[in-house]
Amino acid sequence: MSEEDYIDQIRSIFPDEGDVPYEVIELIEEGIVENPSSERLWVLRGHLIVLCTKDSNDITDALLSYKRALKINPLNVQTYEDIGYYYEELLGDEVEAGMWFAKADQLKYSYRN
Repeated sequence: MSEEDYIDQIRSIFPDEGDVPYEVIELIEEGIVENPSSERLWVLRGHLIVLCTKDSNDITDALLSYKRALKINPLNVQTYEDIGYYYEELLGDEVEAGMWFAKADQLKYSYRN
């Protein structure tokens, strides 16, 4: 399946409320195996891990996913912001979060000029 096919299928089974079904995680993993250079799938993987992981050890996989997406596209402002929120909301690390938000702001500024 294509990147878009995986994203559409995940959206179709993703609940409006409640717990994220495990099949969603299995599907994103399958999508990444088939589309390893898909920035969108790596970011989505990070989001899904955050939504369905309660264990702080597993939550680091979300950060690894976001960073993998940045290797694919280092100019994605939203991914820098996602990492900032990760540090701010999940780890309570305002200093590290601020560095990621600052990088996002630098990129936003460079797009305007």
